[in-house]
Amino acid sequence: MEKEDLELRRKWVFKAGSARLHLIKKPLESSEHVFLKAFVWALFRENYNALEVEKSTGDRYKPDVICLDPEPPGQPIFWAEAGQVKPEKVVSILRRFPGLHFLVARWGFRKEPLVDLLQKRLMGDNRIEKNAPRVELLQVSNSAHLNCIENGRIGLTSEHYRILPVWPLNAAG
Repeated sequence: MEKEDLELRRKWVFKAGSARLHLIKKPLESSEHVFLKAFVWALFRENYNALEVEKSTGDRYKPDVICLDPEPPGQPIFWAEAGQVKPEKVVSILRRFPGLHFLVARWGFRKEPLVDLLQKRLMGDNRIEKNAPRVELLQVSNSAHLNCIENGRIGLTSEHYRILPVWPLNAAG
């Protein structure tokens, strides 16, 4: 799907399997940001069946993609940020939500300075180690929005993305 075909539309509909995702592109939001949120949703919706995009949780931060534990008190069990995210934000979130699966989604297959920054910040932080989070980096091919979406249907293949472990260090290598 050509990005320019969607550029003027404010409401985009993405499909994966039998599920549909309606996203509204905000005036100052990049098309790339919308695509990353849709790709995260498509890749993780089967693992987290209550996955939601742009859902406010009453937290200081609003996630791009989230899944809340169905059991009260409904804490986040999956949290994804698409594009730029500061290490301070990630650390703050990981300290507050035990067992969280946190994902950062980025365009391109390159070495991410964020990985080293996060690992240094997380190492030795007793609150984070006690919470036992899992942190991953999703890298999406720069051409995925051109090659993996047809009529709104997302068909990502392993050649267009990779998921790299960031934390814990034994998983990250």
